[in-house]
Amino acid sequence: MTDDHPTPAMLDRLLTGVSTSEESTWVLAHLVGRCESCSRYVRGALARTAPLPRGPEAYDQALAGSLARSSEGIAAVRAEQLEAAALWATLEGTPEPLRGKLIAGDPRFHTWALAARFLDAAAETHWQDSSGRLAACRLALAIAERLPQAAYPLGLTHDLEARALGSLADALRLAHQLEAAQAALRQAGAALKRGTGDGLERAGLLRVGAAVEMASGDLAEAARLLRQAASLYRLYGDHHEEGRTLGKLALVVGHDDPAQGAGLAQRALDLLDPAREPRCELAARHALVWFLNDCGLGWEALDLLERTRSRYLLCRESQPRLTLPWLEARICRSLGRLEAAERGLSAVWHDFREAGFRQELTLVSLDLAEVYLAQGNARQAVRLLRRFRPTLARWRMQDEGIARWQLLIAATTNKPAEAQALTRDATRYYRRRWPRVVPVSSRTGAG
Repeated sequence: MTDDHPTPAMLDRLLTGVSTSEESTWVLAHLVGRCESCSRYVRGALARTAPLPRGPEAYDQALAGSLARSSEGIAAVRAEQLEAAALWATLEGTPEPLRGKLIAGDPRFHTWALAARFLDAAAETHWQDSSGRLAACRLALAIAERLPQAAYPLGLTHDLEARALGSLADALRLAHQLEAAQAALRQAGAALKRGTGDGLERAGLLRVGAAVEMASGDLAEAARLLRQAASLYRLYGDHHEEGRTLGKLALVVGHDDPAQGAGLAQRALDLLDPAREPRCELAARHALVWFLNDCGLGWEALDLLERTRSRYLLCRESQPRLTLPWLEARICRSLGRLEAAERGLSAVWHDFREAGFRQELTLVSLDLAEVYLAQGNARQAVRLLRRFRPTLARWRMQDEGIARWQLLIAATTNKPAEAQALTRDATRYYRRRWPRVVPVSSRTGAG
């Protein structure tokens, strides 16, 4: 048993009927609790047999059927996984433009295990390699669409097709192809309806849909979809995925309502399994520190940040490490350490410009202007805002966004006492409206 989950060996023993009475009772109780990862393992083992029934009794009937499964079924799963490893090696040695043709023309590649490997590879690359993730998702979809009906239940193949389309939609979002992402999501929903209608698969699609809505600038719709997804994960007892979803919801609502954001981030931390996805736990901690600080609880935020610092250092990805100094500088500002906040934000400004984080660079510029105003240095704030305006124009920011920036410059010049509040309002505006005021083609690259 790993933590409170049965091991694969325990699940294999249950499926082959060789579990002890005590062990089988415990594993069955765990599966009845709707553990996502373990139930997926069981579903995979059943995928070579008769189609699963539909309706509320589907899971229980499938589980009952698994108790009568012979060791030959498990051996078939293992053999397919081994074959997938060999096929994966073949594809890795094939030029990328030829992989699709090879998969389409050779039935050996039409296996569930190989499609799953591509989806896992796509999830691992995530935002670091959008073109690689797109390619992996498209190959997974090509396999899912070609799975032989004689080998796999039709309902489950449609579920796999829906999962591949959902992953493709997310990859398209990361590549800023939002209309294509929305189209892929519609196709995924239709595929899931043709399949089993699995609630966990639906929750995954809702979460991707929320990410697409966030990228489109509709935060209210994103929040609605995330709440639906969290409810489904809660219903099926998948606490970790519920925590992941609540962490995303915290980011959607917390910048407008820091208290609500902090509450959601704390709930996410209570549910997440840090060993399973350390980066998700770090993201939830980061959000909690941020929103505590925005609630005026700077010392509490600083205490939690110090207890989290080692996790940033262990993170392999560059973005969390780059955002740590920004958070530290904001806490300094909250605690009245204006000189430290100025030094920190100035350093972060240059780091973000070098990294090409355009929205973050804009927000840090506003934070720094607000610190200058708090120091009584309106002239420096005006200089910063004016020097940054041509950068917004180079990014082809729409007139609405430019006008808002120009309004802030005028207020800082003529009414510096009122400009601090306007700066904070502008920060909320550019955070919420960024997808709608900056063209998609201008959101990446150095400034």
